[in-house]
Amino acid sequence: MKSLIRSVNNINNDNKSGSISLLNEVIVAAEEFYVRNKDENINLVNNILIDQLYKVYKQHSQLTSIFHFINELFKFLDLSITELKSSEDAICFIKEYKEVWSSIDKLLYNNLVTIFDIHDKKVLLHSNSSTIQMLFDEFKNNNIAVQVFQTVSHPAKEGLIQANYLADNGFDVTLIEDSAIGTIIENVNMIFLGADAVFNDYFINKTGSKAIAITGKYNAVPVFVFADSRKFFNEKNANMDIINKFQKIENHSADEILNSIKTKMKVENSYFEKIPNTLVSRFINEKGVFTGKNIANISNQFSVSKLLI
Repeated sequence: MKSLIRSVNNINNDNKSGSISLLNEVIVAAEEFYVRNKDENINLVNNILIDQLYKVYKQHSQLTSIFHFINELFKFLDLSITELKSSEDAICFIKEYKEVWSSIDKLLYNNLVTIFDIHDKKVLLHSNSSTIQMLFDEFKNNNIAVQVFQTVSHPAKEGLIQANYLADNGFDVTLIEDSAIGTIIENVNMIFLGADAVFNDYFINKTGSKAIAITGKYNAVPVFVFADSRKFFNEKNANMDIINKFQKIENHSADEILNSIKTKMKVENSYFEKIPNTLVSRFINEKGVFTGKNIANISNQFSVSKLLI
């Protein structure tokens, strides 16, 4: 149990990793907990895991990919919890979930390159997105050269993590300040952004994404948003309590900006923001390539586990 609690604390304190990276950590933590405790009382094991995963959901309630896994696992437990005799069924469920979503990177890549020529293009990136990194892994596997301009991505500076990852994988990477996008945009062919949630009229991503999308739109530089279908939601056909949690934008510590300087002024430090879909040239997921007008037609209609309500 201590290992699970430690993993959950690390996940909940992580404000720099992309949502898919955090999701993978959640899946590993859940699977390993079941494996380590397969000889223990299954009801006790389930209760402990449910309690810890609920903490993850509350901490990262705006990360829809994490919600998707926890909700699917909890729905499985809703239906099966009285019938489960051991951890084996839950372990099988998690393995099947991983298998279903394991080929997302290749599908995103295929949907992009069948429509757009990206070889030798100059791409502007922001923040630290596991989805974007998986896409670049496919670029590397297929010998596609792309020059990258990566923002530092304040206030957490998680762009440094992505810049290092791409540079270590052989890409030509130039790190830029967030405020330099107005100058660098003249040298860019396209903009790639991830998304933590996509709704009918807007998507949610790290702060700074809106300014980048506006700059791209003004300069006729196409903006592509990459997010698998777990992140697409039609709020008109969904549980609004859950949707409201996805859409909540919280203010974080002022110390990240002020470095503990004493001041009487107010500080706005939001990690996420809403970006209108009208600023996006194309949304790309594992199912295809879409414009903002199509979002309502392809978004998820989902039921919510009673364990999350």
